[in-house]
Amino acid sequence: MVEQGGPRIEEVLAEFLEEQRRRLRPSTFRRYEEVVELFEHCLDNYGYQFLEEDESALYEKLSREKGVEFCAVFGPEKIPDCVNEFLSYFMVRKVLCGKDLLRTSGTVMKRLAAWLAEKGYISQEDAALMAETAREAVRELPRGRDVQELLAEYVEAHPAPAGEDFIEDLFKVEKVEPGKLYLSGGGVSGREETFVVPVPPEVSARCRAGWQVTLGLVKTRRGWRISWVGTVYPL
Repeated sequence: MVEQGGPRIEEVLAEFLEEQRRRLRPSTFRRYEEVVELFEHCLDNYGYQFLEEDESALYEKLSREKGVEFCAVFGPEKIPDCVNEFLSYFMVRKVLCGKDLLRTSGTVMKRLAAWLAEKGYISQEDAALMAETAREAVRELPRGRDVQELLAEYVEAHPAPAGEDFIEDLFKVEKVEPGKLYLSGGGVSGREETFVVPVPPEVSARCRAGWQVTLGLVKTRRGWRISWVGTVYPL
C-alpha cells in the first residue's frame, strides 16, 4: 500500500508516458501507450494475486465499498511483481495481437524498469530482474507465437486419426529433438508421464525445453499425435 501522499501506479505510469511522449516519434509513442494501457488493465485484474494477506484484505474492502482499481490504490513498488504475469500470461493468452506488439511489450517493460529505478520508485535489484524478464520476452514471445501458428497449421493439414486414448493438458516441453517434442503432463489431467509427439522441423527448430503448451493428444497405433493446439507459453 502506498504511503500517505505517495504516488499511485496510475499516476506513475501516466508520468512515464508523458516523458516518453517528449522523446519518441508519434508512431513509436502510440505503441508505448498501447502497451502501458494493457499493462494497467492487467494490474487492475490480476495484481491482487501478489498482495500480502493484510494488503489483500484491505484492497478487497476498498474495492467492494468504493469500487477502486488496483492501480489507484497501490504504489509503483508493486509493479515488478506483476511483470512476469503480464508478459508470460496476459499478453500471450488474453491479448489478440501480432508478434510486433508482443515484442514491443517486452521493450516497453525494459524501458519502464530503467525509468522506475532512475526515479527511485523501485530498487536497482527489482529493476534488473524486471529488465531480464523483459529481455527474454522480446526474444521468446514472437518465437512462441511462431510455434503456435506452425503447430496449428500442421494439425489442420494433418488431422490426427481416431485413437484409443485422448488427453487434454497444459504440457511442459521437457526435451526437443529434430521433428519431435517430449512432453510431460499432469497439470490438469493428472497423467504424469512422458508423451513423444512428431512435429514439423520448423517447430522443433524454434521450440525450447521449459516452454508450456496447451494441447489435445490422441494415442494412435503409431503413437501419440497432436489433435488440437491451444496457447504456447514461452516464458
